Amino acid sequence: MTYPRTPLFTTLFATLAVTSSAWAQTPPDATARRQLVERAISARDANQHAQALDLFQQAGQIQMRPGLRMSIAQEQQALGNAIEACEGATACVTEAQADLTGAGNATALQGCAALVATTCATLGHVRLRLPATVPEGLRLTVQGRAVDRSSEDVITVSPGMVAVTAVAGRQMLFEENVAVQRGETHDVTVRLDAAPQVAATVVTRPPPVRAALPPPSPVASEGPGIGPWLVLGGGAVALGLSAAFLGMRESAKSSRDAACGVGYCTQAAADFQATAEMDNVAMYVALGVGAAAATAGVVWLATGGASPETPARTALSLRAVPMRGGVVFGVGGSL
Repeated sequence: MTYPRTPLFTTLFATLAVTSSAWAQTPPDATARRQLVERAISARDANQHAQALDLFQQAGQIQMRPGLRMSIAQEQQALGNAIEACEGATACVTEAQADLTGAGNATALQGCAALVATTCATLGHVRLRLPATVPEGLRLTVQGRAVDRSSEDVITVSPGMVAVTAVAGRQMLFEENVAVQRGETHDVTVRLDAAPQVAATVVTRPPPVRAALPPPSPVASEGPGIGPWLVLGGGAVALGLSAAFLGMRESAKSSRDAACGVGYCTQAAADFQATAEMDNVAMYVALGVGAAAATAGVVWLATGGASPETPARTALSLRAVPMRGGVVFGVGGSL
């Protein structure tokens, strides 16, 4: 996309170059800024808009003025970044109106107002309404972009379905998809009814809990006794836990996907991905323990256990290992 070269813009850039010595900068900064602007104009005239945008932004880091902000918005528009161009042009109008006596500000105001009329009109907006108090560490995203935690903020978005999320720690406190039309400002009330749990942000790792079952007194046995049933029961518990970890893993993946938009992912997405990986490991550990215990119990029952000539001696131990997202139980011992 290109924009017309008019005497208005040519006059503005000439004004920027000529009046730079009057700005409140040290001479080295003024010279460096003027050189960056001149290089940016040359790149812009050669339709090298990405390079021109980078050079204009470097000049803005030295000193930002409404005319320079207009140039940046124009290059963003030429590159198809409509949201950034709209936001930059809006800020340009505000700054220029605040100081109409500044060099080139009146001209910049006209150019930026034209950009707002043409670019912002093709977009939509979301106004966030937050409660008076919000949890510490709350992260808000609108259409995949992180936004400040300020009520009444108006966020520029592309028309269509827009996802608004609020995450604290690992807990999704709010999620809503709204349809935003072109030129419309849609109000979204962010409800934070569910307070984040402490367990979501504080991870404790207590030492493994071991419970040893005293061995039974030697007696003559005519069958396998209760031993194989305990092993089978432990295996069933471990298999049930593996199914639970599978559900937790899929839930974390869904939350990860919800925290990503088109081309954007928030920090919450990385947190949910880490959780999904840990739940995946826990699932396979529980599955292995359950399968081994179930196999041992079946073999024990099939062989019939101790004979009348051999006293039955069974020593079992139970082990509970707390993990992130649940507990893994293990059954061990000798037959």
